[in-house]
Amino acid sequence: MPSGSEDFVVLPDGSFMAGQGSKLFYFSTVYNGWKELADLRMYGVKNISRMAVSADGKLVVVD
Repeated sequence: MPSGSEDFVVLPDGSFMAGQGSKLFYFSTVYNGWKELADLRMYGVKNISRMAVSADGKLVVVD
C-alpha cells in the first residue's frame, strides 16, 4: 500500500486501487507495484478517506 493509505478497493479485474491525499494509485501484478494513476486535486479532492467500486467498475471516492 502507498504510505499513508487507509482504504483500498478491489477492481473487477482483480487489481487494486488506493488513495493517498488527492492521488489515486493502482496495483497490478503486471506492473509489479503501485503506480500513480491520477491526481484529483483539480476536482477539489484533498484527502481521499474512503473508496468504493461497483461491479461494472465505477469508482466513488470520499474526501
